[in-house]
Amino acid sequence: MYKNADLFREPFVYPTRNAFGAEKSLNISDYSANKYKLRKDTAMRSLSLSTTQTLRWSQPNPFKCYHELVGGNEAFVVLQQSGIFTTRHAIEAGDQRWTIETVDFWQNLVIVSNGWTGEEVARFKKKYCGDVDLWFKDGRHFTWTGPWWSYNRLWIDGEGHPLLHVENCGKDMGIVPAAFTLPELPLLCGLGRYLSVLQQSMTMMAIIISVFATTTSANHHM
Repeated sequence: MYKNADLFREPFVYPTRNAFGAEKSLNISDYSANKYKLRKDTAMRSLSLSTTQTLRWSQPNPFKCYHELVGGNEAFVVLQQSGIFTTRHAIEAGDQRWTIETVDFWQNLVIVSNGWTGEEVARFKKKYCGDVDLWFKDGRHFTWTGPWWSYNRLWIDGEGHPLLHVENCGKDMGIVPAAFTLPELPLLCGLGRYLSVLQQSMTMMAIIISVFATTTSANHHM
């Protein structure tokens, strides 16, 4: 049960019919990532062992939604989209794994699950201002916040204490020393990158729509 959060009190029931109205069978693997390591070449060290407070997100291939949070020559967290035509992403850090998926497009409801078992661990709704309140089942929550017009944002805990911040379009991530002891830190890092990329995509889409509308209107009046 999600305490102190009316929006998250009821468990989400996954649909039993597909987009065409046909019945579909459900099993837990439908909503958890495939059980393989995202980063196959080497094991990742725990983020708590990082010797630097400032890390950077790297996207080795600009045509693939695969991002690594690196410090020096080491990767500590990986974010990857599970497929081209899916809203599901996976976050991996050490032996930890989570999946994030938009399960209700109209209400912007996103479920965070254990990537190995498929069990839901947290959820949030994306707000139009860009802020996010991430609620865990035990009532703990964290807020992703910042100016709506800026890519510089930060995670704060339930008492308003800053934990980490992102700058340079979400690429540079600074972590407060005390946050390194949080077990949720790798998840917050991955979600921060996910939300930054989402914000950039929405901004680009708005620009494209605006340009298209302006061009169409100009051609119409010629």
